[in-house]
Amino acid sequence: MSAPSNTPLPPLPAVSTPHPAPQPPAASTKGVYQITRPAGLCAISQKPILPGHPFHALLKESGGLFVRLDVLPEYWADADKSGLLASWQTVMPASNAPKKVFVDDAILLQLLINLEGTEDPAKLRFRFVLTLLLMRKRLVKHDRTHQTPAGAVWSVRPRGSQPDAAPLEVLDPKLNETDLADLGLQLQEILASDGGIGGGT
Repeated sequence: MSAPSNTPLPPLPAVSTPHPAPQPPAASTKGVYQITRPAGLCAISQKPILPGHPFHALLKESGGLFVRLDVLPEYWADADKSGLLASWQTVMPASNAPKKVFVDDAILLQLLINLEGTEDPAKLRFRFVLTLLLMRKRLVKHDRTHQTPAGAVWSVRPRGSQPDAAPLEVLDPKLNETDLADLGLQLQEILASDGGIGGGT
């Protein structure tokens, strides 16, 4: 695994998107997108993860939820990795440190790939906001938008991909600005180095 990128996630409330035409605002999804986050404890041993200590973070699906689990290195082999969507290594910051995202860019791209083919509405929203983030970081490029029975689908290509490589297909769930902001904040929280515990605002 390559060294983590220390680039903070940008806010996502105002995004210029390549919609083919303006659409009526979608119903709010607030409260539908469910994430569980750790409480600063190792998920295996329940030992506190102290500031300055390294740990593994896992993002997985369990029972219809996105679950963030943190595991101390000595318990990593015992972690249940079923339903794993992504994992990364980081260090627990001090409680008064500003929140930052310590996730390798390659992990974010792999997470987008791992969610391809999902039909779950919450995952589709998560994947769409993740795509916007990757576009802002210039890790993927919008190629075209085409219509399908399910709705508008964006074709995006990872940076550096071969011209003849198949693009990634991302369904546009027609989120309104409030939903984009809400989901963007939740994405930042689940990928934050402290899992949403302590830190600045």
